[in-house]
Amino acid sequence: MEHMMLEILAEEVKLGNRPNNNFRPSSFTHVVNAIKEKFGTSYLPDHVKNHLRTVRASWSTIVVIHGRSGFSWIEDLKMIIASPSVYHDYILFDVDVAVNNITQLVMQKEIPSSHTSSPVTNISSSGAKQHRKRNRNSDEIEKISEKLGEVAAALTKLSASKLDVSSLYHEIMKIKGYDEEFLTSVFDHLVQNEMLGKSFIVKSDRLRLNFLEDFKKQRHT
Repeated sequence: MEHMMLEILAEEVKLGNRPNNNFRPSSFTHVVNAIKEKFGTSYLPDHVKNHLRTVRASWSTIVVIHGRSGFSWIEDLKMIIASPSVYHDYILFDVDVAVNNITQLVMQKEIPSSHTSSPVTNISSSGAKQHRKRNRNSDEIEKISEKLGEVAAALTKLSASKLDVSSLYHEIMKIKGYDEEFLTSVFDHLVQNEMLGKSFIVKSDRLRLNFLEDFKKQRHT
């Protein structure tokens, strides 16, 4: 459905139905009607508009990461990869930025721009409340920082772990519908590309089959 949406909207752009970088309402209606006709699923134009925002956000992330040094595009998987050290540094950078942003937001809430000195008579009541508020906000920052640190640690552990070659071989060779020679070539390719091998092991059966089909196409081109 997403693929159909993008194809239709790309055609709408060619037809001039996206003036001033905004699609006409009829463009979203066109997508809704096409999806209902092919998939029998009913959506509203606003659903299409909201999903387009999600796609744009994902695309922006892809563009930013792809433009960073150390990251490369793997065509057969349609994904961006990087060495464990590059990925580790990038993730930790994101964690630091997130914590700093959270801290700044909390400080902005605690100290409004219109803040002025309070009369002495208000210190005992409002001062105590503000102190409790700061403590709660500090606790929230600490908890979020811990969670972000746990995420970074988990990703680092995954990158640093070794590829279980025996498990990879077993998972590949048990796949039905492909000859042994082809599956062996897939295995050799994934062993040579360790990160891809790790990714393959954790994928669902459907995504594994998608990878095999893409690999077959790349092999014959």
